Amino acid sequence: MKDEKQQEIERYLENQINMHCNYSMYKRIIDVMLLLIAIFLGGLVVVNIGTKQFNADQLSALTGLSAIVLTVIRWGRFQEQAKWNKLKQRQFEMLLRKLKYESISVPEISANISQIQENLERIRIWLDTPGQTSDMNSKIHGNKIGN
Repeated sequence: MKDEKQQEIERYLENQINMHCNYSMYKRIIDVMLLLIAIFLGGLVVVNIGTKQFNADQLSALTGLSAIVLTVIRWGRFQEQAKWNKLKQRQFEMLLRKLKYESISVPEISANISQIQENLERIRIWLDTPGQTSDMNSKIHGNKIGN
């Protein structure tokens, strides 16, 4: 029979898993939509070279909008944020499996949750720092977390 604390942690982990799954999906959708908009605007500029449908001012505006969208993609780091949310989701899924199917205690799970959140917070802070490279994989897998 599950005790109350174990059920509470299971509910917490399930909520976190669902939340980060949704956040990851939303960030990927935003990233892809902005990329498609940038490609469309760039395509309009290229088509205009041959057809001369737009005057110079309109062409400048299209080029500028394309550059702005690409800048938003770069500085928004939507893809990296989606990866971060997916990583957090998977970490919590691992803990939930341990709690349900292995005989791991509630205090151990709680300590693991704290450790995961601490490590992922370092990555999130790094993501929020302007001017960082976008190679999040090296931060996650290269043991450079917090450096």
